[in-house]
Amino acid sequence: PEDPEANIIMLATGTGIAPMRSYLRLLFHDKAGAAADGGRKFKGLAWLFMGVPYSKSLLYDDEHQTYKKEYPDQFRYDYAVSRE
Repeated sequence: PEDPEANIIMLATGTGIAPMRSYLRLLFHDKAGAAADGGRKFKGLAWLFMGVPYSKSLLYDDEHQTYKKEYPDQFRYDYAVSRE
């Protein structure tokens, strides 16, 4: 978003996580999202809701856990497992 302090809510429940992964990488990982002061351009909250049938289907969970650890005030990650 144009406003770097905007809140972003993403929902991946069977529609695929790839577009959200790409966007999260821009916000929290890639050089394109870096600010001149060494921080990140994005200052808002990114919240990902993900639904999967089984725990083993949690794709990119390691990346999400890293973002949650490194940006605790800017990234939230909630998931639902439907068949366990």
